[in-house]
Amino acid sequence: MRYLLPLSIIVLFLPSCFLGNQKAADQMHVDELALADVKLVETKLTLGREGKEPIRLEAESIKWFENEHRVVIENLELSQNDSEGNLFITGKADQAEIDTKSMVASLKGNVHLVKEDDRMEIEAESLELDTEESRVTAAGTVTISLEDGYLIGRQLEADLLASTLELSEIEKGVMYEK
Repeated sequence: MRYLLPLSIIVLFLPSCFLGNQKAADQMHVDELALADVKLVETKLTLGREGKEPIRLEAESIKWFENEHRVVIENLELSQNDSEGNLFITGKADQAEIDTKSMVASLKGNVHLVKEDDRMEIEAESLELDTEESRVTAAGTVTISLEDGYLIGRQLEADLLASTLELSEIEKGVMYEK
């Protein structure tokens, strides 16, 4: 009888410990549950593409999931040249995921892209960079800095090759006459 109370307490609280661990496991990001085929730490990587200029990546960590055709990157710096060998685009982001089939990169956290030839800078919390089409889309708020001013707006669609951009809403901006 003397052991009945402690034993009943253990029986009542033990299942809650296992349920708590299951909830934590359910909340884990899928990347933490899946094993990468290759994991590189503090490295540089070049993603080559047939008929296109390669994308150079430098990152704190790169996880390659070959069967899923994706690369997950932490603390990314990227660059790409144009077809004449001139620096075309540079960028930084806290996190990125690249679909290696479509070559679309989803960049997140302190994203900063620069189109080098005309110094068009795009800053956002997240955006998508289609490296095949040289297009950028962002659903949230973006800041665009140009040689003759800046714009802050939402819903960006930009064509980097044509140096055109479209915002569904402009919140603020200043453009200077040349």
